[in-house]
Amino acid sequence: MIKPHVAVLDEELCFPLTSGKRIRTYHLLSHLSNDFRITYIAHQNPKQEEQLSAVQQLKSIGIEPMLVHRRIPPKSGLRFYFRLARNLFEKNPYSVVSHTSSEFEHSIRELARNDPPQLWHFEWTPYGVYLQACRNAADRCSLVVAHNVESLIWKRYHLQEKNLLKKWYIQQQYKKFHRFEESLYQQIEQTVAVSEADAMIIRSQFHGQNVSVVENGVAIEYFTSEYFTNYPKADFQRQENTLLFLGSLDWRPNLDGLNWFIDNIWPIVQKLMPSIKLWIVGRSPPNWLIDRCQNQPGLELHADVVDVRPYLYQTGQLIVPLRIGGGSRLKILEAAICGTPIVSTTIGAEGLRLKKDHDYLQADTEEEFARAIVHTLSNKPETATRIENAKSITMQFYDWKMLAQQLKSTWHQLILSKNISTQ
Repeated sequence: MIKPHVAVLDEELCFPLTSGKRIRTYHLLSHLSNDFRITYIAHQNPKQEEQLSAVQQLKSIGIEPMLVHRRIPPKSGLRFYFRLARNLFEKNPYSVVSHTSSEFEHSIRELARNDPPQLWHFEWTPYGVYLQACRNAADRCSLVVAHNVESLIWKRYHLQEKNLLKKWYIQQQYKKFHRFEESLYQQIEQTVAVSEADAMIIRSQFHGQNVSVVENGVAIEYFTSEYFTNYPKADFQRQENTLLFLGSLDWRPNLDGLNWFIDNIWPIVQKLMPSIKLWIVGRSPPNWLIDRCQNQPGLELHADVVDVRPYLYQTGQLIVPLRIGGGSRLKILEAAICGTPIVSTTIGAEGLRLKKDHDYLQADTEEEFARAIVHTLSNKPETATRIENAKSITMQFYDWKMLAQQLKSTWHQLILSKNISTQ
């Protein structure tokens, strides 16, 4: 039987699994590669050694990488600020413009000429900028995955920013993203949101058509394995006097939330619990965070770790102090499946089926967050009940295998509808 051909367009190859977006993309595509022939068009990864391992890993699961001869411009240096200034005179937001290139369009045309796909799958909203290029190259059905409602994130950036000049610039980006998303969601055949809350926004605010939901998930077997990092899971014991912040440390919402926690909540917690420690685990920490962790007592930075499971199984609780964000947080699902207590802001836990106070503690002010941390440690029977509740919900609804079947059905329906319409 001939497998349908799907072209996935993305910013970078989705390996190693060092960010929520990569984790989602990799697990869903790995389950779909048995039923579809997948070509993965992406810019080059920032690190050469990372790219080599990514190519090898994707090929091993039946996905064919097609690398564009270009890297995304870095978000640092004088040239970065020049590009930001130039974007004031451009129609699309910076996150779209910086990912737009003639090299990427050339790869689209090359694939369409030599091996045309039956479905164009845009794995991140900004890559919808290539919608018309794909239609010109090979008029097939198209789908975009909205990992977040991007304009909502920029709106929240705007609310939190204190510097007036930055606040004005962020507002311009918000307006541009709103226009971009509105145009894209109305043109594309199918939008896949990661939560019903995001889907409702896309339908109501942007009048998006054919919006479905494939939620974020967790690799249940991986996180419940009896062995990891060459040691038995039983060797790792809970250290109740530790908190865990987990997330990509090159993503602005994570850094905003971490700064808010360290500046305003951490001192309160330290007064109440002098022996408490905070583990900060994530990829690509900025230099200022490295310096801060070296100079501030109680902070421990664990950068670019190979395996997050030892931290989830040893920490006293996961903290998610996000004030900016969209979509939903995979780290909460990972903590739930590992039996780790969770304290989160409303934004941190949005988009998930978990219920506040029943499955996790919710706190949105400095005092509330500090009290929730102490409450988690001092009320063990209540905490144990929440842990079991969160794990049960996660097991029931968030297995990648089940979620991949939902995306598989969407792909099949789109391809079938296009074949019928062209007969």
